Amino acid sequence: MMKSIQVSNREAFMEIQNKMVETSRVLENVKTKSQLAERERRRTELTLNELNNTPENTTSYKSVGKMFMQAPLPELKKNLEEIAEKFSTDISKLQTQSKYLESTIAECEKNMDELVIKE
Repeated sequence: MMKSIQVSNREAFMEIQNKMVETSRVLENVKTKSQLAERERRRTELTLNELNNTPENTTSYKSVGKMFMQAPLPELKKNLEEIAEKFSTDISKLQTQSKYLESTIAECEKNMDELVIKE
């Protein structure tokens, strides 16, 4: 009887450990995406700040693939504001997901401690 309990505990321990490893991997992926989105948002904001300091009659261009097309300055500013807002929204979603994954990892650690103490 004691061996069957140990075997079931070992299997439960392995399941929890696998879940924890997978969750940790996903958490690292989410953190990387968040860092990339933050970097791009910051870059977009810096570009927007520079455009705000330029006169309205300045000839401006936007990148389209490998070429540049002339575009009105207000249109460029509007597009950059929309892009910055999208990155901000993405960052907040990723932070929420990160908090959830961190709580899942903490729960797995707690369950593993309980199994170790049980044996």
